[in-house]
Amino acid sequence: MAVVNAKKLKFSTLRGSFSETGINEFLRDLSFGRGQTAPVKGAEMPKISTTEPWDGKDGELPPEEDIDLSDVDLEKDEL
Repeated sequence: MAVVNAKKLKFSTLRGSFSETGINEFLRDLSFGRGQTAPVKGAEMPKISTTEPWDGKDGELPPEEDIDLSDVDLEKDEL
């Protein structure tokens, strides 16, 4: 989890526990000025680009090739 201050161009990342208590402590420390912050690289906020929304489908799998196992001789002891 990361917190960004766009006015000061600083950010901080959560390094502790990703739990309700850990997040609360992280945000409390930042609000009291005790959290570690770092400057945003490039001294400006990155541009936000638009993308197409996800259609909810998984990617296409490549077609499976048929493998002929008729010439393979396995005995139960070999497994």
